[in-house]
Amino acid sequence: MRAQDYPDPLPPFMSIKRTCQFTGYSRSKVYEKIGRGCYDARKDGAKTIISTASVIADQQSLPAATIRPTARDRRKQASQAGA
Repeated sequence: MRAQDYPDPLPPFMSIKRTCQFTGYSRSKVYEKIGRGCYDARKDGAKTIISTASVIADQQSLPAATIRPTARDRRKQASQAGA
């Protein structure tokens, strides 16, 4: 799902299915996050709902990605340094 597909402002709680769509995680991964206490989950009868704020907070707590340059870029940098 794209960001523009979500209402603005976001709802305070999301279903498991919506959380999976929002994060790109599988149902299993979402339940793991609930089990570890990363997501604040509640029961509404038989339905599990997850606090949107807890999902966003968890996403923001992830470390920054460090991406190595591609082999092509490393070769290009090496040739420029030697020239």
